[in-house]
Amino acid sequence: MQRCTVIDDKEIEWQLTDAEIHANAVLMTHRKLKEQVQQLDNRSEDTSEQRRLSDELYLSIHLLLWHYHQLSRVFWPAKCGGETGLELGHKAIALRAELDLPDLQHPLHNEKLWAHSEELYRVVHEHTETHYQVHHFSAENQVITWMDDDAMFCLYEPVSDRFVLHGDEFMLAELFEQASSLQLAIQTRLDQLRRMNMHSHHPADTMPSWGHRF
Repeated sequence: MQRCTVIDDKEIEWQLTDAEIHANAVLMTHRKLKEQVQQLDNRSEDTSEQRRLSDELYLSIHLLLWHYHQLSRVFWPAKCGGETGLELGHKAIALRAELDLPDLQHPLHNEKLWAHSEELYRVVHEHTETHYQVHHFSAENQVITWMDDDAMFCLYEPVSDRFVLHGDEFMLAELFEQASSLQLAIQTRLDQLRRMNMHSHHPADTMPSWGHRF
């Protein structure tokens, strides 16, 4: 496979390893999210427990979207000018080629993830108190909403796995399916690269084998 000059085998392996970390985090966070939904449903009559679990649910969804954003950054980085932008673009092209990913048409190539990247980072990393508070939970129609003082809202529908943030819709089930496939592809390619590196560092014995003389 021919690659551009800005990326070599070590860089490919490093970048794919970073992507694998986020893909694995997606699988774990999505599983945790489903467990939290079940817990919330089981405690639908306990208002204080509803609020606590809804806050945890809010954080899990933001954490999930943040990991999706990190995957998007690796394979479909934001466009920027100059040499840095050109280098990032070339690296992303090489990484997509390693996994046979399309240049444009992919659910993780999602501009909405970039639009909310700063808020996702703030909620996940700065651990600040979110200005959103749980506004409504209904076990009957399985809708959870959060609202702030300016009536900006988030909405989550566990049955359809649909999350709405500032009017932007994220179909979490579709993103999860794509991330799962990507995780498998990354794992397979990393295994191949590591086997190749192992063989290159331990070449077969080339010393001649002399027959016994009698």
